[in-house]
Amino acid sequence: MRFVSGFNSYRILEAGEGTVIQRNRLHGAIIESEECVYQIYSVGDHRTCLS
Repeated sequence: MRFVSGFNSYRILEAGEGTVIQRNRLHGAIIESEECVYQIYSVGDHRTCLS
């Protein structure tokens, strides 16, 4: 999937990858595969998700 985080700014996320964004940051996802499944989590402290 193509994770869009601003004008002309994106990152390709492969299977098993993720990203953390700032609170209230406008973002989007462009799905480029029919097999793509993704999950969105809202966390208070991102460090708790990294262990």
